[in-house]
Amino acid sequence: MVKYNKEFTKLDNLELIQVSFDNTVTEATAWAKKETLPWPTLMKSDIAKTFIKDIKTQFVPTYILIDKEGKEMMRGEPNSLIKKFEDLTKK
Repeated sequence: MVKYNKEFTKLDNLELIQVSFDNTVTEATAWAKKETLPWPTLMKSDIAKTFIKDIKTQFVPTYILIDKEGKEMMRGEPNSLIKKFEDLTKK
């Protein structure tokens, strides 16, 4: 979280989102606030309205790096995704 807040919030070409499987927006936002998550929360019921609908997952949490066209680039734990993002932005 510290690295995200220090480095990645300043980048125009990166957006982290949380897809919540909570039953209500109130539950999802309360959890995100308690965990001090600074990124937007997307409710499971809203996935169909986005390109994320094509990204399949069966595990919570799942971390996925998606390009701006909606193509999945990588799945993994947060540090490996951050490393991949850093490598991509150096090019």
